Amino acid sequence: MKNLIERLSIKTGLTKLEVTALLFIIASVITGVGLHYAGIGASSSEIKVQEKSSWEVLQKEKDKVEKEKLTKKGKTQKIKSELVIVNINTGTIDDFDQLPGISPKIAEEIVAFRPINGPFQSVDDLILVKGIGPAKLAKIKDLVTK
Repeated sequence: MKNLIERLSIKTGLTKLEVTALLFIIASVITGVGLHYAGIGASSSEIKVQEKSSWEVLQKEKDKVEKEKLTKKGKTQKIKSELVIVNINTGTIDDFDQLPGISPKIAEEIVAFRPINGPFQSVDDLILVKGIGPAKLAKIKDLVTK
């Protein structure tokens, strides 16, 4: 094998390492084709296609964790069906209303705050909005972005 690599290196002008890499790739392709035709391995009908995007899976997991937190605390608050990430400078009343603990009235306060005071400089600035205290801010902090 060493002689083969040396001869191919001289004839092709490639380094020995490059020739070795090419031989490895060729061997891998040949092995894969052979296994395919031999029927070894998963067929296309056995391959499970992911139906949801990673983002949707993440959102569902966040929702699940939030529900578990509220259940453990024994609270009977209304749990929104899906949690979303809301941009504090562009979110609508409906967007903010989807956040846990944010009522339509507080959502209106957030949206009304922006034209009067300008855009939020950070997520922590939500504390300046009437109806949002430290506890409520902590609850939604991971669900909002600037």
